[in-house]
Amino acid sequence: MVTLIKDIFMFFARFPKKAGVLGMFNIGRSELPEYAEWMQEVNDLPAALLPDLKHYIFGPDAQSVANAISAAQDCFMFVDYGQIENEITPPNVRRESFLIAITIAFPARDSNNDLVERAIKSDRALDMLCRMRHIMIQEEKCVPWLKNFQADHIITPWLSYDMPSYGWTVIIRRQGYDMLNGK
Repeated sequence: MVTLIKDIFMFFARFPKKAGVLGMFNIGRSELPEYAEWMQEVNDLPAALLPDLKHYIFGPDAQSVANAISAAQDCFMFVDYGQIENEITPPNVRRESFLIAITIAFPARDSNNDLVERAIKSDRALDMLCRMRHIMIQEEKCVPWLKNFQADHIITPWLSYDMPSYGWTVIIRRQGYDMLNGK
């Protein structure tokens, strides 16, 4: 069974405070048996690796993400995953890659329009993103989906008017052979 999305979800769930991760389980129960399993795995996580992260937002659905960012009252981490590319190279080797963007940001409110305060928070977000990236680099060899994440990656400022927030994003490309068990 391919569990790539779950693996990514659980890997990054280690960084924010547990309450921020559990907040994603907003209906509390589901007919899907995996729902309770994922919730239990989150409950079993040790203390947050970056406890200043208060909220965890995960997924590619723009409207759900916008709603979650609008509801965030403090620093959040947003993990977005994109398309999976597949190519077959000679001699019939399946090579796949996908993008993951991880954003650490603060909500933008009218009450925090001070540019120096925003610069300080941006500095804090960049520091947390760099600490998270350091952990990813250290764990690259022992986390199956993270192996061979591209050394070349982009770190860019995050500023969103649609989802009022600011911070930093790292975009990584994970490349590997037959990640989706196609053979």
